[in-house]
Amino acid sequence: MKRLFLITIFLCKMIYSAESHLFIDVVLDNDIILCDSTLYRVLKENGAWYPDILVAQSRLETGNYKSQLCVAANNIFGMRKVHKRETLQCGDTNGYGKYNHWIDSAIDRIMLDTTVFNNIMPSIEVYEKYITSYAKDSNYLKKIKSINVKK
Repeated sequence: MKRLFLITIFLCKMIYSAESHLFIDVVLDNDIILCDSTLYRVLKENGAWYPDILVAQSRLETGNYKSQLCVAANNIFGMRKVHKRETLQCGDTNGYGKYNHWIDSAIDRIMLDTTVFNNIMPSIEVYEKYITSYAKDSNYLKKIKSINVKK
């Protein structure tokens, strides 16, 4: 019988299996904690084309999930208020989208990408050019690539 110990690591609630020496993300009390591994899983399970890039981008945009926009508005990508496409935003804060849950923000980002690319997966080069096209920082892509995503 596996012995399981409840621990907290990287702000994620996880279960450690002493027998297999693996950490496994879990949901406790219907509370899904925002961290790299849960965001990666949500993105991947909902059809994001490049979840590694999106997790790194989210960490950069939110200051490792600590920004005011992330905490108060559940906006994990710094997405502006949407005017012309279908969205999961439930309002706005100073021109930025507000979401009921950070998962809505993640799915809304996938919706944006599929709208921009007409449901056709772009090459990694085209996608990287796209995410840097709206960045004001000339080192934006370099910073994203330097972030170590914890899956």
